[in-house]
Amino acid sequence: MSSYRFCRSDDVSLLVEAYNRCYRVHFPELQLLTVDGFKQWIRRLEIWTSSCMVASIGAEPIGVLIAGKRTHESLVFRVGVAPGHQRNGHASHLMDSLAQKLAILGPRRLVAEVPAERSAARRFVERCGYRVEARYTDFEHPGSMERPRSADLIFPVTVEELQANEALSLGVGRSWHRAAESLTRRADSLVGSALATASRIEAFALHTLPSEGPLEVLALGCADETRREMWLRPLLQQLCSTPRAVRLTRLEEGDPPFELIKSCGFHSVAHNTAYAFEAGETTA
Repeated sequence: MSSYRFCRSDDVSLLVEAYNRCYRVHFPELQLLTVDGFKQWIRRLEIWTSSCMVASIGAEPIGVLIAGKRTHESLVFRVGVAPGHQRNGHASHLMDSLAQKLAILGPRRLVAEVPAERSAARRFVERCGYRVEARYTDFEHPGSMERPRSADLIFPVTVEELQANEALSLGVGRSWHRAAESLTRRADSLVGSALATASRIEAFALHTLPSEGPLEVLALGCADETRREMWLRPLLQQLCSTPRAVRLTRLEEGDPPFELIKSCGFHSVAHNTAYAFEAGETTA
């Protein structure tokens, strides 16, 4: 007999075990999750253990749902069922249980971001009543680009400085990972650069600085949308002048224009579909 329950703050180890047994097992290219890694999700992505669920048979986890929560919406981050227990309705039950809880306690809006190539996952989310809301694209540049002539005008900037200048909202996308809440929660691990006039910050970029792999740009903002070519192009060129790849993560068309990104030498490398659902809606 299978059982389902929402988790508590002391269930992190159980959630880590369930994730590795029920989700990561299907994607061996992913790193094994650790307790420290899960706590990083809590800090950076606002994953709430009280929004997470585990399905079990006895002491064995057979299904997991990991979710985050903010004031206005919740994120379905990971859903998985262990091999040998799939197609028995466990994942649907987990999704329904979360929706029923949020229909009462809120927030009623749920979102999910699914890699476009995972067609089975997209069909599952759609069967659960989620509707397509946006499509995101990742772009990558190989690096080692020539520095722009205006490089000397580009200066470092922090997340706190962007907030103080009311500039951070300029780079907010719909993606949970690029929202202002995610950027401020990981401010200590982000590097910023900006161009400014005497009156304001005209454009900025925020990116990670990993020990290996590409730089991941999580935010791009421009105060005047009609002058993106003038302000954003040199920032992108400066980022791409380093001898490592640069990745622009989960951009929606127009934020910034894909034509501008491609003209700087970026090419698309991944796509995600964003879904939304209102808890309490009838899915039939």
